[in-house]
Formats: sequence, structure tokens, C-alpha cells
Amino acid sequence: MFSSDGPQFIPFSLSHFIPVILIATAGVILFLLRRTLRESASFKKTVFIIVPCLTLLFFGTNLVWLMANGLFDSRYSLPLHLCDLSFVLVFFVFVFPRRPLVEIMYFMGIGGAIQALATPALGYGFPHFAYFFFFAEHGTVIFTALYFVLIENAKFTFLSVLRAMLYLNLIGAAVLVINLVTGGNYMFLMHKPFSASLLYLLGPCPWYLLSCEGIALVTFTMLYAPAGISDILHRRKTR
Repeated sequence: MFSSDGPQFIPFSLSHFIPVILIATAGVILFLLRRTLRESASFKKTVFIIVPCLTLLFFGTNLVWLMANGLFDSRYSLPLHLCDLSFVLVFFVFVFPRRPLVEIMYFMGIGGAIQALATPALGYGFPHFAYFFFFAEHGTVIFTALYFVLIENAKFTFLSVLRAMLYLNLIGAAVLVINLVTGGNYMFLMHKPFSASLLYLLGPCPWYLLSCEGIALVTFTMLYAPAGISDILHRRKTR
């Protein structure tokens, strides 16, 4: 995807751990201050303005950088990987905060972003622009998903899990068509990434896609589990 110029990203190095720690810290702070922030109209208004604007800025800057360096290619540069799609949803959940968008943003966003942060498919290291864009993108996705759960008090049921799986597969079908047209490998539907990835533990192509389906269902269910447990405890208290 990228040229060989520029610093190379080294997985599990200090430049990998520091942004992950910063993202995790932001999530913890959001959790600890959730009750106060829920009551802050100014905080909510600020988030609803700043986050979608930053999303457009990040995407626009990345597009300009790709084109300015002659790196834009329809096989690689469209925002059609799982986390790129989640990043697109960040904009829409703030502009059109509807339940289906929030559901898929939460399940697909956190699940994909955590996997991506654990094994980044990243061509450039610190302090390259692509490095900052990668971690800003995934950090924003995680922040947005947690924001709607912790601050906007978004509620999910197990049907939310099933709907998110349906949305994911419908998106995957559309992306597969685009892959066939462009020759791309978006969502890694055609083959595994060339960089280190958890996909290498899931069997050969195309069978690893079936493993991914199972992992997605397990991941989505785990992300729903806190809400499910909370609902069970609440019903017991009200009996």
C-alpha cells in the first residue's frame, strides 16, 4: 500500500504501546467521569460538534496526503476496511444518532479497533503522518463507542448482537463486490494481510473467513455481556 520511504512501524515497540495506553486511559477517564458527564449539556454539545468535524478533518487530510504522494489507489485507499468503515460511522452516529447506526458502531467499532490496535497493519512508524492517522482513527472509534454507552446511555439487547452480525455480513457482501471490481482486499476478504495479524491463526484462505464469523459473534456477545448481566440484576432487584 505504501512506498518504502519513511520510518517502519515495529509492533510491540514503545511507539506501539504509548498510543494504546493513551487510548485506554481516555476510555478509563470517560468511565470514571460518566455520571458527571451525563449531566453536562456543554460537554455533550462539544462532543457532538468536535468529533464529527475531526472525523472529516482526518479523512480529508489522509486523502490529501495519499494524493499528494501519488499513493492513492482504488485497490488500497478506499475507506472499506472494518475500522475505516467504523470511522465513517463515527461521523454519521453524531449527525444521525439512530439506534441501528449506534449498534453497529459499538459492536463492529470496538471489536475491529481492538484487534487492529493489537496487531496493526501499519506501514509507517512514528513520527510519520500515517502512524498518527492510524491511531487517531482507531482511538476515535473506541471513544465514540464508549461515549454512546457511558454518556448517552445507549442500551443493547441480544437482538442487537444478531442485527450487528447481519449488518456486518451485508457490508461484507458489498465490499466483496468492490474487491472483485477494483482488485482490492478490503476487509481482508480475498486473502490475509501481508503484515502480522491474528488472521494467520485462523486457517487457510478462504476458511479463515468462517473462523472470523465465529470470532465476530463471540466478540459481539462479550461486548453485549455487561448490558445483559446488568439487565438480569435489575430484574432480580425489581421482583
